[in-house]
Amino acid sequence: MGLVALLIAAILWTASDAGAHAILMTFIRHEARIGVGQRNIDVTIELTFHEYPSLAERRRMDRNHDEAITEAEIRDYLDGLSDSLRDALTLTVDDRPLQVISLYDPQVDLLGAMNVTPAHHVLRLSWFARTPPWLQAGSRIRAQYRLWPEAPRIDVLSASGEDGLRVVVGDLNNPVSSSETAGGPREIGLSCRAVPVAISESLIAAPSASQAGMSNQDKLTAGIGAVVLLMVAAGVAGGIGRYVIRNTRTGGWA
Repeated sequence: MGLVALLIAAILWTASDAGAHAILMTFIRHEARIGVGQRNIDVTIELTFHEYPSLAERRRMDRNHDEAITEAEIRDYLDGLSDSLRDALTLTVDDRPLQVISLYDPQVDLLGAMNVTPAHHVLRLSWFARTPPWLQAGSRIRAQYRLWPEAPRIDVLSASGEDGLRVVVGDLNNPVSSSETAGGPREIGLSCRAVPVAISESLIAAPSASQAGMSNQDKLTAGIGAVVLLMVAAGVAGGIGRYVIRNTRTGGWA
């Protein structure tokens, strides 16, 4: 009897494991990495398509329907997605939008399976935005994108600060989450905990290069020099005027 129970348990465990794997075959893993630095905010998103969504995308790549996917077909596939991928991400700091710029061209990695088959593949995307001058301790950084929202997803997030900035993810207890229901964009919230004073000052617009490169003494010397030049010019102009008047009155032009 004990052996029968053990066999039943093994069958149920195997069936449960197979069922879980079958569910994961429908997922897309969304791994987002955000780096906040003195000059830029960098965002990289890596989408790993599991078997079923990968199969659907591979069929889109296979333009001539020969079951093989070439590099040229991958480029055509990405060209067809270029508009939606380029404008997929929005980024705000304290609810003020930033201009988001593509850092690298999108890349597809078929992970060695260059044909139409239910296998994984990866789509890599990257953007950046200039760090705004109003970033400060307590600022809220929010990223939002909408990519393949119809597929259930596994969300993975990592965030880091550079140059002495410190940021934390809004949900510290759950850096990895999954959703079996579709709908809506993915929203990522970060909080800026620390901005060094030196960096905070450097984020504010600097004076012009000509002013920034002059010391107070240099500025004083330049000012005195300008006054002297004006006085000399006035004296020369006055001398010329007196000479003209004298010769006009005495008939010295003749």
